[in-house]
Amino acid sequence: MEEFKEILQASKITNESLLIIIKNENKMNEYSLNFQYFSAKKLLDKIRIDCKNELDEINKSQIDKQYLKSSIDRINLLCQASEEHFIFLNSLDIPKSEFVANYFQLVNSNINLNCKKNNYNDNSECNKFAILKSINTENLKDLPDSKLEFIESQLGKIYEEYKK
Repeated sequence: MEEFKEILQASKITNESLLIIIKNENKMNEYSLNFQYFSAKKLLDKIRIDCKNELDEINKSQIDKQYLKSSIDRINLLCQASEEHFIFLNSLDIPKSEFVANYFQLVNSNINLNCKKNNYNDNSECNKFAILKSINTENLKDLPDSKLEFIESQLGKIYEEYKK
């Protein structure tokens, strides 16, 4: 019976940690697939902190580590997968402006933002999107990382709000 209590306690401790790490890894995977370089880079810093904190918290537990081992292994695997997603983006060795241009194409073809009708709820987003559309690929090449990051962030907000 005591062993069963230990297993339940281990599950309680690790479930929340696993949920945090799984959510982070899924988001990093999405950013990588969408070529959102700056979002992935920012998330990676958070993931590193979360991974360390969650593993530290689990390791501080008084529960026998044999009951925590599979969760610790899973967290380590997910944390490493997140790192590898970002390594993949860097391995493409393309300019950051190209990441933003590719993400723009994805957003442009996968949103339901109707700017043709007088839909007052969407006017602000339509104006923002029109400004973003006016920046051509050649102009992106001349922008510093901070501006590219801002553009990617604005595209991300539009995408989240209006994706199909």
